[in-house]
Amino acid sequence: MEEERDYPYRVAYPRRDLLEERGFGRVAHLPFVFDHRPRYHRHANQFLIDVGLGEWSVTTRGQEEAGAPPPSAATMKNYAAWLANYLEYCHQRGKDPLKADYLVEIAQGYQGEMLSGSWSRDNRPLSGKTVNCRVGLVCMYQLWALDKGLRGPFRISKVRKTFAVDSPRGSGAATTKTVEARRGKARESKRRLGLPDEKIIGGWLRRLDKKCVTEALIAETILETAVRRAEAAAWRLDTLPLNPVDWIVVNQDRPPEHQSVLVTLRYGTRVRSSVLTMATKSDQRARFMYRCPWHSSFMRIVRRCVPRP
Repeated sequence: MEEERDYPYRVAYPRRDLLEERGFGRVAHLPFVFDHRPRYHRHANQFLIDVGLGEWSVTTRGQEEAGAPPPSAATMKNYAAWLANYLEYCHQRGKDPLKADYLVEIAQGYQGEMLSGSWSRDNRPLSGKTVNCRVGLVCMYQLWALDKGLRGPFRISKVRKTFAVDSPRGSGAATTKTVEARRGKARESKRRLGLPDEKIIGGWLRRLDKKCVTEALIAETILETAVRRAEAAAWRLDTLPLNPVDWIVVNQDRPPEHQSVLVTLRYGTRVRSSVLTMATKSDQRARFMYRCPWHSSFMRIVRRCVPRP
């Protein structure tokens, strides 16, 4: 008798036209997981469907009156990959993925092996950020299984952390926010990206401006506002109205140089839309923006957030 072969857990995407023809158009855009046989992993894929359609999340826990917007396609792709990694880990270690204890099997076992490198593709320790993302998804999966009656009680030890956040209606003002975080999270690198001196950047922009005005304006937009490259590339003439009278100023009682203008980015964002709070600044070159949509030398990002649906 031929010995059964184990296949690696794999993430795949269906043919959308085929699923739509058979009446499954709602889930045709979602990834799914194959197990080691390889077969359709029923529990894992039901989890991805519930999360992908916004029918379940950590915050709503399946409550109909507290619906949440569905994650983006990129987020769902990551969720599927992280979940497949955990399921394969459980299969290789002979563990039941729906009977895992947070402290022993997940924090000490799964997380510990990723940090030591014993569970990684190259046998090298994974970064704290990668480990925390994977373990966070595993905890989501366990909570979903608990809500669906697929496992017993699951408790995640948490700690409270307080940090400062920028105020959207003030210049330089900050407030504090307290959140609960998972106890035992891997330590993430605190290294920050080092930028050249402002004089060096200014000289580089001037040289770039002589070479290509458009490229210089794009670069200045990214430097001054911290928009992503894709967002800058998708900046349109109507992103910020040409007439300042049409601007949405959130603190009109402040002097003009400290006023903040709300701008909604709808294209090139990682989410469906983003709201930027920009501080206006008097500048003779600001008039050039009305001829070229890239110019933003009079803007400074104060806050980025995702609007409620």
